[in-house]
Amino acid sequence: MSAIVKSPGQIVQRGHFVISLSQCFGTLRQYPTWIESPQMNALLSKLRIAPRLFVSFFVVLLVMAAIAGIALWRLQAGNDIAGYLVNDKLSKQQIAADWLGAVELNGTRAVAIAKSDSLEVGEYFQKQLDDGDRIAAALQEKMQGTAMDSEEKTLFGAVAARRAPRSLL
Repeated sequence: MSAIVKSPGQIVQRGHFVISLSQCFGTLRQYPTWIESPQMNALLSKLRIAPRLFVSFFVVLLVMAAIAGIALWRLQAGNDIAGYLVNDKLSKQQIAADWLGAVELNGTRAVAIAKSDSLEVGEYFQKQLDDGDRIAAALQEKMQGTAMDSEEKTLFGAVAARRAPRSLL
Protein backbone atom coordinates (compact mmCIF):
# COMPACT_ATOMS: atom_id res chain seq x y z
CA MET A 1 0.00 0.00 0.00
CA SER A 2 1.47 3.31 -0.97
CA ALA A 3 0.90 6.52 0.91
CA ILE A 4 0.39 9.94 -0.63
CA VAL A 5 1.45 13.01 1.30
CA LYS A 6 -1.08 15.81 0.69
CA SER A 7 0.29 18.40 3.03
CA PRO A 8 2.86 18.44 5.84
CA GLY A 9 1.52 16.29 8.65
CA GLN A 10 -1.19 14.51 6.64
CA ILE A 11 -1.12 11.12 4.97
CA VAL A 12 -3.83 9.71 2.68
CA GLN A 13 -3.79 5.99 2.08
CA ARG A 14 -5.63 5.28 -1.20
CA GLY A 15 -8.58 7.44 -0.26
CA HIS A 16 -9.59 5.39 2.80
CA PHE A 17 -8.91 7.92 5.53
CA VAL A 18 -6.88 10.96 6.37
CA ILE A 19 -4.53 10.80 9.38
CA SER A 20 -2.93 13.84 10.85
CA LEU A 21 0.51 13.02 12.23
CA SER A 22 0.03 15.55 14.98
CA GLN A 23 -3.08 13.63 16.06
CA CYS A 24 -1.14 10.36 16.24
CA PHE A 25 2.09 11.59 17.76
CA GLY A 26 1.12 14.86 19.40
CA THR A 27 0.89 13.34 22.89
CA LEU A 28 4.11 11.35 22.47
CA ARG A 29 6.34 14.39 22.02
CA GLN A 30 8.39 14.40 25.20
CA TYR A 31 11.73 15.69 24.00
CA PRO A 32 13.02 18.94 25.44
CA THR A 33 11.54 22.14 24.03
CA TRP A 34 14.99 23.74 23.57
CA ILE A 35 15.48 21.46 20.56
CA GLU A 36 12.77 23.35 18.67
CA SER A 37 13.70 26.77 19.97
CA PRO A 38 14.39 29.47 17.36
CA GLN A 39 17.89 30.00 18.73
CA MET A 40 18.75 26.32 18.27
CA ASN A 41 17.27 26.26 14.76
CA ALA A 42 19.23 29.39 13.87
CA LEU A 43 22.43 27.88 15.25
CA LEU A 44 21.96 24.61 13.41
CA SER A 45 20.91 26.27 10.15
CA LYS A 46 24.15 28.30 10.14
CA LEU A 47 26.27 25.14 10.39
CA ARG A 48 27.20 23.17 7.32
CA ILE A 49 26.78 19.41 7.08
CA ALA A 50 30.25 18.44 8.39
CA PRO A 51 29.96 20.41 11.66
CA ARG A 52 26.41 19.15 12.14
CA LEU A 53 27.60 15.57 11.80
CA PHE A 54 30.49 16.26 14.15
CA VAL A 55 28.14 17.72 16.78
CA SER A 56 25.73 14.81 16.36
CA PHE A 57 28.46 12.20 16.81
CA PHE A 58 29.89 14.14 19.74
CA VAL A 59 26.48 14.14 21.46
CA VAL A 60 26.13 10.39 20.85
CA LEU A 61 29.63 9.82 22.25
CA LEU A 62 28.79 11.86 25.35
CA VAL A 63 25.66 9.81 25.94
CA MET A 64 27.61 6.56 25.46
CA ALA A 65 30.34 7.75 27.83
CA ALA A 66 27.70 8.62 30.44
CA ILE A 67 26.11 5.19 30.07
CA ALA A 68 29.50 3.47 30.32
CA GLY A 69 30.43 5.53 33.39
CA ILE A 70 27.19 4.67 35.16
CA ALA A 71 27.60 1.00 34.22
CA LEU A 72 31.15 0.91 35.62
CA TRP A 73 30.03 2.65 38.80
CA ARG A 74 27.21 0.12 39.34
CA LEU A 75 29.51 -2.77 38.44
CA GLN A 76 31.98 -1.61 41.10
CA ALA A 77 29.16 -1.39 43.65
CA GLY A 78 28.09 -4.93 42.76
CA ASN A 79 31.68 -6.12 43.09
CA ASP A 80 31.96 -4.51 46.53
CA ILE A 81 28.77 -6.22 47.71
CA ALA A 82 29.88 -9.59 46.34
CA GLY A 83 33.28 -9.21 48.02
CA TYR A 84 31.60 -8.33 51.33
CA LEU A 85 29.33 -11.36 51.10
CA VAL A 86 32.09 -13.79 50.15
CA ASN A 87 34.86 -12.52 52.42
CA ASP A 88 32.81 -11.59 55.47
CA LYS A 89 29.40 -13.21 55.64
CA LEU A 90 30.26 -16.50 53.95
CA SER A 91 33.39 -17.03 56.04
CA LYS A 92 31.41 -16.38 59.23
CA GLN A 93 28.72 -18.78 58.08
CA GLN A 94 31.31 -21.50 57.42
CA ILE A 95 32.91 -21.00 60.84
CA ALA A 96 29.48 -21.13 62.49
CA ALA A 97 28.57 -24.32 60.58
CA ASP A 98 31.84 -25.99 61.60
CA TRP A 99 31.31 -24.90 65.20
CA LEU A 100 27.76 -26.27 65.21
CA GLY A 101 28.98 -29.57 63.78
CA ALA A 102 31.64 -29.88 66.48
CA VAL A 103 29.14 -29.09 69.25
CA GLU A 104 26.58 -31.58 67.88
CA LEU A 105 29.23 -34.28 67.65
CA ASN A 106 30.27 -33.56 71.22
CA GLY A 107 26.63 -33.88 72.28
CA THR A 108 26.48 -37.30 70.66
CA ARG A 109 29.69 -38.31 72.39
CA ALA A 110 28.35 -37.13 75.76
CA VAL A 111 25.20 -39.23 75.26
CA ALA A 112 27.39 -42.21 74.33
CA ILE A 113 29.37 -41.77 77.57
CA ALA A 114 26.15 -41.55 79.58
CA LYS A 115 24.70 -44.73 78.04
CA SER A 116 27.93 -46.70 78.26
CA ASP A 117 28.46 -49.37 80.93
CA SER A 118 32.10 -49.91 80.11
CA LEU A 119 34.81 -47.70 81.53
CA GLU A 120 37.00 -48.29 78.47
CA VAL A 121 34.27 -47.05 76.12
CA GLY A 122 33.66 -44.08 78.45
CA GLU A 123 37.36 -43.21 78.44
CA TYR A 124 37.50 -43.50 74.64
CA PHE A 125 34.56 -41.15 74.17
CA GLN A 126 35.84 -38.81 76.89
CA LYS A 127 39.09 -38.43 74.98
CA GLN A 128 37.09 -37.75 71.80
CA LEU A 129 34.92 -35.30 73.75
CA ASP A 130 37.97 -33.40 75.01
CA ASP A 131 39.37 -33.19 71.45
CA GLY A 132 36.00 -31.93 70.25
CA ASP A 133 35.96 -29.31 73.00
CA ARG A 134 39.37 -28.06 71.87
CA ILE A 135 38.14 -27.84 68.26
CA ALA A 136 34.96 -26.02 69.33
CA ALA A 137 37.00 -23.62 71.48
CA ALA A 138 39.34 -22.91 68.55
CA LEU A 139 36.36 -22.22 66.30
CA GLN A 140 34.85 -19.97 68.98
CA GLU A 141 38.13 -18.02 69.18
CA LYS A 142 38.20 -17.76 65.39
CA MET A 143 34.63 -16.43 65.38
CA GLN A 144 35.48 -13.95 68.12
CA GLY A 145 38.35 -12.66 66.00
CA THR A 146 36.04 -11.61 63.18
CA ALA A 147 34.34 -8.23 63.10
CA MET A 148 30.79 -8.48 64.41
CA ASP A 149 27.81 -6.16 64.30
CA SER A 150 25.52 -5.65 67.31
CA GLU A 151 23.14 -8.49 66.43
CA GLU A 152 25.99 -10.95 66.01
CA LYS A 153 27.48 -9.83 69.33
CA THR A 154 24.21 -10.48 71.19
CA LEU A 155 23.90 -13.95 69.61
CA PHE A 156 27.52 -14.71 70.46
CA GLY A 157 26.92 -13.59 74.06
CA ALA A 158 23.89 -15.88 74.30
CA VAL A 159 25.94 -18.83 73.07
CA ALA A 160 28.72 -18.06 75.56
CA ALA A 161 26.17 -17.86 78.40
CA ARG A 162 24.69 -21.24 77.51
CA ARG A 163 28.13 -22.78 77.08
CA ALA A 164 29.44 -21.65 80.51
CA PRO A 165 27.51 -24.23 82.63
CA ARG A 166 28.89 -27.08 80.46
CA SER A 167 32.46 -26.04 81.17
CA LEU A 168 31.86 -26.27 84.92
CA LEU A 169 31.17 -30.02 84.70
